[in-house]
Amino acid sequence: MKKAGSSAILLLVLTLVASTAAAAPPGQGPEGEVYIVQKDDWLSKIAEKYYGDIFAYPIIVDATNARAAEDDSFGPIPDPDVIEIGQKLWIPHLSPDSSWGGNLKLEMLQNATYGGIYDEAVQLTDGYFEGKPFVEGGASRPTVMLIDRFNFFGDLDGDGVEDAAVILAENSGGSGVFIYLAAMVSQDGALVNVATQLLGDRLQVDSVVIDSGQIVMTSVTHGPDDPMCCPTLEMTAQYQLQGDTLVEQEFLPASSIFEGRYKARLPAASSPGRDVTLTLNADGTVELSTDYLNGEAPIVEIGTWNADADGTASVALTGRAEGLVYEAPVVIVFQLMKGELVAVEYDVSLYGSEGLRLARQ
Repeated sequence: MKKAGSSAILLLVLTLVASTAAAAPPGQGPEGEVYIVQKDDWLSKIAEKYYGDIFAYPIIVDATNARAAEDDSFGPIPDPDVIEIGQKLWIPHLSPDSSWGGNLKLEMLQNATYGGIYDEAVQLTDGYFEGKPFVEGGASRPTVMLIDRFNFFGDLDGDGVEDAAVILAENSGGSGVFIYLAAMVSQDGALVNVATQLLGDRLQVDSVVIDSGQIVMTSVTHGPDDPMCCPTLEMTAQYQLQGDTLVEQEFLPASSIFEGRYKARLPAASSPGRDVTLTLNADGTVELSTDYLNGEAPIVEIGTWNADADGTASVALTGRAEGLVYEAPVVIVFQLMKGELVAVEYDVSLYGSEGLRLARQ
């Protein structure tokens, strides 16, 4: 999203963008251009068009909201899942060597300050903190490590700007490895730690997802008879950011975060479009209905689905409701992103390069 670097550089970039926005006339310019939302547009589609990455849409959200604060001809984006036909957006131009945000955000998280672990906050450097020995000359000392593969982004505080949830591991020289969940909120272009929650000793985190403002985490924790070394109990926990505290919600079976109905209006080559409805039932059955809006009955496919340990859901379509059985299942792997179910693995020949992106109903 922005050039990688320190928080000071990030703030400078934001200041320059804001001042340029006030000085430049609407339309195209060296720093960006206006885009008017068309029918069947969504932010990830626009991001792919301009940046080649469907996950780069936060650039457009942040830039458009900044413009809207100074120019009411731009439509603010309080919810990235909702844009309107005719809405005026701002598309920043990125330099060829810039990162749209993934590498930048990781670097920010790797060098952030985290509280709630010791009496005083700790500053990570390249994802690691090492304090002084507890006893002079001793080997035991406080350490904190950012677990890079568990950094997930989404809006935690309802302001429409992307925040983050990260996993930290703490060890002070003994056998215990204490796992923490940290909430990072976007403030003035930087990700700032506002809440940290202890999850447990030697907990094994499988996945972390930010969905509808909540952090949903699947993990393997300790059952009543498990030794500390070897947890076996699979659980899902939900946390909601309330002020400066992560409040744990009710534990749920892992599959329950996906259960429900999802819908989308998608383009089609040979018809005005297609209304797609995917229903993931609690009993593990699935129904995918596709209405091509041509006056004919929808095509209804059936099969099974299951939640996977990596935080995705795998759908296997085995046939059609009228009795046709496929020679081989059609498999689609979905991931929850900002309340939408997004296909991350699928047959492009069946679903096109845009795949499936469905909103929860």
